[in-house]
Amino acid sequence: MAPNQKFWASATLEPKRAHRWLLSLGPSALPDYICKRVDKPSFSVGQSEHMFFGHSFYYPGTVKWQPITVTVVDPIQPDVATGLYQILKNMGYDTPDNREAIANEQNSLGTVSKARATEVFGDTIYLKQFSPINGVDELVEEWSIHNPWIKDVKFGGLDYGSEAIVDITLTIVYDFAKVDRGPGAKFF
Repeated sequence: MAPNQKFWASATLEPKRAHRWLLSLGPSALPDYICKRVDKPSFSVGQSEHMFFGHSFYYPGTVKWQPITVTVVDPIQPDVATGLYQILKNMGYDTPDNREAIANEQNSLGTVSKARATEVFGDTIYLKQFSPINGVDELVEEWSIHNPWIKDVKFGGLDYGSEAIVDITLTIVYDFAKVDRGPGAKFF
């Protein structure tokens, strides 16, 4: 029997599970435990085409990291919706009716800067994935997501016919990500 046919026959095999993770959002006011769902980082590689004598030849281009989506619950305490609005203000946004700040040139008319936007999470946020190895949860994969900032916030919806918890969806963009295997992970 070929080695790959014995893959699932091993009692010690444990795949990575979608429910064993922790997203650390750095110095932001958002606690880790409110995170309900997250997309892992992903990338695409651009391409350029060169036509020669009726044939197309393709060459890889630049790497582009795709935004991640994070779904969080909105508890009453801490009030995540109000906290996210404060994060927006900390990023440099101010409402146009704040005439005193505009008159004193304390802001740039609501302009968000990358420097202030990345201060919300710090330079890096971490997505850690765990797996039970020998009966103990061990770190098996860790993503470091560099220069992240919030691009979109959707504060969820309300419905008289539902008893669901209110979710808030964040879209986070970043410059690049790195993945490291934890001490419990083994290469094949």
